[in-house]
Amino acid sequence: MVYELVWTRDLYLFFGSTIHSITTVVAAYMGGLGLGAYLLGRLADRRRDPARFYGLLEIAIGVFGLASAWILDGVGAAYLALARVVAPGVWSAAGIKFLFAFTVLLIPTFLMGGTLPVLTRAFAGTRLGQYRNQLALFYGINTLGGMAGCALAGYVLIEAVGLRGTLLAVGIVNLLLGGAALLFAGRAPSEAPAQAESAGEEPGAADAEPADERTRRLAIWLIGVTAFASLLYEIGWTRVLVLVLGSSTYAFTTILVAFLAGIGLGSLLATGRGRPPRELLLGAAFAQAGIAVFASLLFPFFRGLPTYIVATMQVGFLSAPDLLTLHALAAGAVVLPAAVGMGISFPLLAELAARRGSGAGAEAGRAYFANTLGSILGSALTGFILIHTLGSERTLVLGVLINVGATAGIVWWLARLRGGSGLPPALERIPLLLAALALVVALATPGWSPRVLDRGPTIYGREKMDADQLDSFLRGVGAEQMSFEEGWNAAVSVWRNGGSTWLKTNGKADASSLGDMNTQVLVGLLPALAHPHPRRAFVVGFGSGVSVRSLADAPGVERVDVAEIEGAVLRASRFFADVNHDVLHDPKVHIIEDDARSALQLAREPYDVIASEPSNPWIAGVASLFTADYFRIAAARLRPDGILAQWLQTYKVPVGLVAVVVRNVRAVFPHVQIWYSNPSDLIILASRQPIRWDRERVARAFAAGGPTGAAMRDWLQMDRADQWLGHYLLGEKGSAALAAGAPFVHSDDRPALEFVAARSLLVGSQSLVFDSLLAIKEALGERVPDGAEWPATTETVDAAYGHALPSWTPLALTLVQRLSDGSPRDADRAMELGHVLTDRRDFRGAIAAYDRAVAQRPRDAAALIGAGMARYALSEFHEARTFLQRARAAGGGDSVLVAAFLGDIAVRDHDDSTAVTETLRALRGLRPTIATPVPGAIDPVLRTLAGRAGPDVAGPLFDYAAASRPSWDLAFFGGAQVYARGGPAGCRRAAAFAEQLTRFGWREREMIALLRPCVEVSSN
Repeated sequence: MVYELVWTRDLYLFFGSTIHSITTVVAAYMGGLGLGAYLLGRLADRRRDPARFYGLLEIAIGVFGLASAWILDGVGAAYLALARVVAPGVWSAAGIKFLFAFTVLLIPTFLMGGTLPVLTRAFAGTRLGQYRNQLALFYGINTLGGMAGCALAGYVLIEAVGLRGTLLAVGIVNLLLGGAALLFAGRAPSEAPAQAESAGEEPGAADAEPADERTRRLAIWLIGVTAFASLLYEIGWTRVLVLVLGSSTYAFTTILVAFLAGIGLGSLLATGRGRPPRELLLGAAFAQAGIAVFASLLFPFFRGLPTYIVATMQVGFLSAPDLLTLHALAAGAVVLPAAVGMGISFPLLAELAARRGSGAGAEAGRAYFANTLGSILGSALTGFILIHTLGSERTLVLGVLINVGATAGIVWWLARLRGGSGLPPALERIPLLLAALALVVALATPGWSPRVLDRGPTIYGREKMDADQLDSFLRGVGAEQMSFEEGWNAAVSVWRNGGSTWLKTNGKADASSLGDMNTQVLVGLLPALAHPHPRRAFVVGFGSGVSVRSLADAPGVERVDVAEIEGAVLRASRFFADVNHDVLHDPKVHIIEDDARSALQLAREPYDVIASEPSNPWIAGVASLFTADYFRIAAARLRPDGILAQWLQTYKVPVGLVAVVVRNVRAVFPHVQIWYSNPSDLIILASRQPIRWDRERVARAFAAGGPTGAAMRDWLQMDRADQWLGHYLLGEKGSAALAAGAPFVHSDDRPALEFVAARSLLVGSQSLVFDSLLAIKEALGERVPDGAEWPATTETVDAAYGHALPSWTPLALTLVQRLSDGSPRDADRAMELGHVLTDRRDFRGAIAAYDRAVAQRPRDAAALIGAGMARYALSEFHEARTFLQRARAAGGGDSVLVAAFLGDIAVRDHDDSTAVTETLRALRGLRPTIATPVPGAIDPVLRTLAGRAGPDVAGPLFDYAAASRPSWDLAFFGGAQVYARGGPAGCRRAAAFAEQLTRFGWREREMIALLRPCVEVSSN
């Protein structure tokens, strides 16, 4: 099992980590196991020394294991060379990967496959009466050994010693096992090879009558079919559980460990001497019925699983290992019971399929071969077709139907063997009743809500919640789920509320149309403006499509290639058309549905820019996009003056994690700069040549009427080139100082980052990464990018940082205060100070600053608005209204903000008519961006009017809100309240509004409560 984990990781560094790559590698691995079991099992029966044979197999496996890292590297390089020439499509590439994987893994897996039948032959000898006992024992021990290896590798070894160290350790274990077996074989007497004997002459089997040929064939088919169902369950359970447990490597390891533990324990429970065919069939029927029952119980159990996970995340003192243990218990409750039944089934059916007169090795090999074939088909069909077309829930129902069908088929066959008619005996009726129960539970349990599936409790469940808040969180109250699609690689959904849309992958938000826009825009524009002539660009991850759009719009860019691993993300692009401007249909843009590493390694022409914006490094597989090995691949695909832009989070991670990534970048690129879009998101720029910033090139991007200029104004709050400098954080000295503090190694061989990041996520690390980076910046005095051709004065640079830095940072206040004090008659400086002081809730200081700006420019709308808003914050509503009205008369500024707060002041004065007029004006002009966010006054105005105004006053407001923003829950909530006070005609309208709230997670009883005035009117 350790070999499978490590070799799969090794190969998908070349093949990519798509479902197609992973499934083909696993199929090749299992195919070798099946062939080895079948052929070497037959050979074992002809040998006098099966124990010695086993020892030789283990030694050969160990030798290959020790050399496998270098062998796989060679195979990977050969695959890449061929694939670059033939440029295969998705399915033809999968076929080529299978051939390469099968060829290189055939020898070791062939040898591994032979170990189980050879061991069974060594201990069962020619006594088929002992066959099941030995097969169950060794199959169980073998599976539990695989479980232990999986746990050790997944939880400890890969992080601690790396892939090669793990292979070295396991290879040595194989050699020691082989040596011990040879030592044992040298001391044990040789026995005669198994001879073909008639059933009646079989020693030790007199107590077990032979099964007829048709029953044996049925048993072989059942082995294959139930193995198909087992892999179907494993993949289906994994796809569902990672939505709840998270997509970290720990989650995948936990699920696999629980699955193997169940099969191993079940097999050990099946040990025993040979039994008559009817008893074996009955036992298999009970096992299949048990699998169906426990698998069906997942459907109601899973409905409560997110609540359990959130409950564990709410306990603040639990460490990451504590949480992993609690989550493992949940995974075990889902997987373990049914897996025990799977482990029981195989030895029973294998004994039933055994032919009298054949050796134990051949029979074990034949049964294992059938089991492997079923597993390969189950893995391929479930991964490629069933999950994608039926969804996880229906796929798992199909698994229950297979087990129910197997139970019914076995009982029917028992009746045929009995030759009787009428009701089956009591013992045979029990598995039928259990199967019927499983069928009822699976089909009658209400379907899983995709809303609940998509909540991401391990990611977002740490915020403190009371019972009502937890209920609202799990239902996703307030947001509309626009789509939910289970793609080949992940479940992808789109959510919306009002003017904000966000994309989620396996429950984690990965892009949005509002909050993430500054990062999405800057990831595309930053490298494009740093490069003097950016013609060809490559983007890692499509997301919302905004970064792709930014690059496509950048001056000079002629082609943008985009690597997106999940097609469902591309299909979700239509929901972001307002911000990505239908970028998928831009002739410059070319989509590559593949893993980013694979796509880059197969690229034929070099790029000027690579913008790498993957998901977070705690997600299994993503950390491979933060290694020095990956950055070498990127460097090889860049022109000599090419620029890499690498996104990196600063939230829920320690500063050491950021240092590790920066060190990896610096190991490949000698010139590194770190920029930021906001305190949570960094963008690392790297090149093999010095990065020369040209102020004139940046200034041209700000040109009025151009798409890049509009994007920078709307989403980066910049309207002139010098403000660009405010997003520069660290240069070569700063990045070197940061990298020097990297606390651990992260590489392809030792992917520690994904483990460290996953633990940090669980405990909700709140380290002040951005503050630490600012401290380095100030200590080193890095104020202008290295090599910048930028004639900027100290005042210009201070103004840029004062504008860009978050207001809560002490440096922002220091800079804007110093600039304002140095130029007391400069209205812009005064307004910048007023803005910072407002954000810091120093409203008196903000009033003084804005009043100074107004004194210099009495008709400056922005200054008047600032002065009015500061007074509003101090509840000086009359004075605030005066300034806001002056701002409107002056023209310009944020007219939506003015209208929204004039509406709020009016509603406070109980002037509902004016409040409605002003709020309607605000809604009609609303175009939410980071520069002009949705005014905070709109929500309270609507809620107040919903609570007291009648339909004649507020009805038009809520009608417009619902029509213009159909994904805004407040519009329908308020409309239902308002119209419910409008008599019979209003109640019909209220009911129509209330009915829409189901889209936002509301329950029927909550909607009825809104309509209570209508009920009271009708009862009177």
